[in-house]
Amino acid sequence: ASGDWSSDVCSSDLFPSHDSEVQLSAQLSAKKILGRLKDDSTLFYYWFFSGEKNYTDETDALFNIIRETLVSGRSDGGIVEISANVGNSFLGANSDDAEESIREFLGALEPVLRKTLKAEIAK
Repeated sequence: ASGDWSSDVCSSDLFPSHDSEVQLSAQLSAKKILGRLKDDSTLFYYWFFSGEKNYTDETDALFNIIRETLVSGRSDGGIVEISANVGNSFLGANSDDAEESIREFLGALEPVLRKTLKAEIAK
């Protein structure tokens, strides 16, 4: 926990049948966590990238950045985080609306993000 925030892997009571890793498309997987601040919950999807590759594991991403630095002199990479408010978990809020909102946004974002990363890599 950081400050008043706490986080849970998404196998909590709000996500009884979900893994903490989700396949968003053929090329993209993400991790998801549920953050809580007091009585409100927020759903976070995140993944790491290095070059044109995406990773759900931070260690894999860091090793790839090191490899790319040694092989091609590139050391770029980052994390993408998308979040949506779930609401007050004590009042019966669930993740369905937040999850649908994130997936819709990512459906529109992914092609643009992929194109942008390819353009940056070509520089």
